[in-house]
Amino acid sequence: MKMTGHHWIFSCVVAAATVLHVGANKLTNRPIIGGEEVPKDTYPWFAQSRVGSSWHGCGGSLVTPEYILTAAHCTYNQPTAYRIGALCNFRANCDQDREQISVDKVTDHPNYDSNTLDYDFSLIKLKRRAVVATPVKMDDGSVEGNYPDDQRGLYAIGFGNMDNTGGDDFPDRLMHVEVAYVPNDDCNDAYSGGITPRMMCAADPGQDACQGDSGGPLYDANNGTETLVGVTSWGIGCAEPSYPGVYSKVGNQWDWIKETICDDHSDPLPDFCDVGTQSPAPTQAPCNDIEVRIKVKTDKNGEENRYKILPVPGKQAIVKFGYDTPLESKTLYDDVVCLPDDCYRFQIMDEGKDGICCENGRGYFKVYYDGDKQLSSKFKKGRRRRKKFGNCTIVGP
Repeated sequence: MKMTGHHWIFSCVVAAATVLHVGANKLTNRPIIGGEEVPKDTYPWFAQSRVGSSWHGCGGSLVTPEYILTAAHCTYNQPTAYRIGALCNFRANCDQDREQISVDKVTDHPNYDSNTLDYDFSLIKLKRRAVVATPVKMDDGSVEGNYPDDQRGLYAIGFGNMDNTGGDDFPDRLMHVEVAYVPNDDCNDAYSGGITPRMMCAADPGQDACQGDSGGPLYDANNGTETLVGVTSWGIGCAEPSYPGVYSKVGNQWDWIKETICDDHSDPLPDFCDVGTQSPAPTQAPCNDIEVRIKVKTDKNGEENRYKILPVPGKQAIVKFGYDTPLESKTLYDDVVCLPDDCYRFQIMDEGKDGICCENGRGYFKVYYDGDKQLSSKFKKGRRRRKKFGNCTIVGP
């Protein structure tokens, strides 16, 4: 939305047109200008947020069955739910599958700056897994960094205002528009140095994202790529020739996105969670008793962490880890042992006395007994956590 003489930041509740003046010369909550209606099943992973009783909130992208990636400035108004697969606001979603899921947790990027809109990312954990759509693939840093200066095939997507003259013209159907990549050096010239390495730009004459599309995707639809490369963030005006649209660059913050998701995701984990530091996969002979699997993610001070399994009753450890050889920091340990069908106690220690989550990392532990997950915790504070598992029909000390 263009404002004569000044440029403003707007809240994500576009129906109320509430002005949120949190930084100079930036316009968030951006719409699709000069776009086209989206055909059915083109972006089944697109998500539309609800704020209060209104579905005219920010957009987002389903990036795993449990997580939506959106812009941090979109969470100011506290979204309560998302529609995954949103295509139409009428006629039963134009016959495309859609589901509504409530928000469980919002995690804004810890470095988000509401004045500069740097690090404008937020991950929304859903209360249950989405089933209507395959999540969109994210740029892991290997896509946008290889763009030529004239890269095309990028699409901004959303339900934003289509009127760039100051009026309101919000569509009932999802819209998209093709825009071209603008190198950061050129974009920085337009914005007088306001473009950081966490941002990327795209533009096309008479076409843009603007008010109402914040948090939505910038999608590389090129054959063989088909990747989420950006999150709609901010700009000056809408489709202004001198000012490209600005997007948060997914590949630049891939490590934070991956770590945040993988540290708090139910099984099965996304495929990308297997990438990174991990203990060697457990190998052993076939188990003739009960297979016990222990998964522990250490915190930033792995040498302070250790864990063991004890019989109930009993004080002599059956197996123990981190006592003789210190554990590595921020590492996922995955161990399997064979034990008789009995009652056991899992004990984990943190010598720093602050747990393994969440001040010094995003650690956790999970214990499976004969394939059944019986223990799961983030161990947020304290020096020790003890829990029974197994066949504990007889109560031990």
